[in-house]
Amino acid sequence: SSSSKRFNSSNKTSRYMDICGEISDNEEDDEEGYSQLDAVDRPQQVILTRHFFEVHKGTATFDSWEQLVSAVLMEEGEQGKLQDDLSGSNILDPVQIFGSVATVLIEACVWGLVGYYMMQNTVVGLVLTILYGIGLLLAVYILPSQLAGMVWPNIPCVIGATGVLLAVLVKGSDLSDASPGSAGLILLVCIVPQTLAAAAWMYKLPEDPDRASLFSNLFLGLWAAVQALFIIVMGNAKDTLFGDRFWGWFHFAFWALLLQSGSCIVLTRYLFVVRSRWSSAELVSWTLNLGALGLAVSVSALLNIPYTDEMWRWLLFSLLVPGLVLLGLLFGRAVPTMLGGICLLMATFRLSLWVGSRAGSPLAAFGTFGCCGAVVLAAAAGLRRCHSNGDQQQSTAVD
Repeated sequence: SSSSKRFNSSNKTSRYMDICGEISDNEEDDEEGYSQLDAVDRPQQVILTRHFFEVHKGTATFDSWEQLVSAVLMEEGEQGKLQDDLSGSNILDPVQIFGSVATVLIEACVWGLVGYYMMQNTVVGLVLTILYGIGLLLAVYILPSQLAGMVWPNIPCVIGATGVLLAVLVKGSDLSDASPGSAGLILLVCIVPQTLAAAAWMYKLPEDPDRASLFSNLFLGLWAAVQALFIIVMGNAKDTLFGDRFWGWFHFAFWALLLQSGSCIVLTRYLFVVRSRWSSAELVSWTLNLGALGLAVSVSALLNIPYTDEMWRWLLFSLLVPGLVLLGLLFGRAVPTMLGGICLLMATFRLSLWVGSRAGSPLAAFGTFGCCGAVVLAAAAGLRRCHSNGDQQQSTAVD
């Protein structure tokens, strides 16, 4: 039968790879290995990919058919393992959760020190910030790699905080006037140094995937740089706090965030599909999670959610829910799905209040809550059923 043929073929391939794994680099072991390979049914044809060609071009020569086939099979095994690694998991890792909490607390400490010593003694604040940064840099080489990955983003932030204190020494309290001069100074001594430092430390990402958390510094650094350039070109954003100039900056900032978030999602797809030395589960997670978070925040700000009473804005906002859930299911990540659930809760809460106000009775609002809950429960059950059927079909195809 066809199943028995597949079973025999898989056994032959497995046995072949076991024997290939025993072949060493010296000639005596090669000859012995080739004689063993003659005893099994070796593949008579293989598929050479462009990736295989680029990897081995100019660096490898094959003295026999067995060496070529062994290299091809090894690449196929590595690609299969990489696909499994990039798929991720919908389970939230406690280490990542508490590591994120620690990161937030460290950020609060750093910027709290900066804010306090901006008003008190800038020199003392500068010295303490530098010492704190040195301590964090030493800590990342002592902590386990996964915990160190959550500490890495704080080090470029310390560099940025040091730049802010230097800017205060140069310009004084006028730094907060949001003038083109202040924006240029902050861009020069704060935003650019911390972003370049994050990029430099990310250079070793292929060898240390946990440094993918530094992508958050690149993301925020780029967004801050764009806003600083806008102020430099357009002038003081605080001339009329809630006038046309302020709202011009506001809309520019969040349209830029929306565009940047979409680019992150596209980058996630590229990393997920195109196999390169930069592709890792950690980098896929950070690019996707930051893109999804930026998408939710920018759309909410541009639509004036949750303060608006216009229903068309809420309807547009509701389109985020299926989009975020789809991203979570497509890439196997929990954060976009969680953000979709938060957006859904906000939308259904606003809908229930609107129905209750129209009906003039709180009972209508409570009834709307119940109806929305039933619909969401049915949708969740349908998604679960489709996901289970997909897993069963995939396992059947593998068998």
